Amino acid sequence: MQDNFPLYGDTRTVAERFGLSAATLSTLRTRGGGPLFCKRGARVFYRFDDVADWLEADRRANTSQTVAA
Repeated sequence: MQDNFPLYGDTRTVAERFGLSAATLSTLRTRGGGPLFCKRGARVFYRFDDVADWLEADRRANTSQTVAA
């Protein structure tokens, strides 16, 4: 059975859903370090699971803790 939720979202949709700015996502696409993305022509799409995994990889117990690269 297929879910009724989309697998992919554009930059604006992903930014709104995850509490990020579209400018931050754009910067991360250029500089690296952000979630995986797909391009179709000039349009950019993110898989929601990839964004969630990217955020999850940066989880910390406190502000002093570093994340293994």
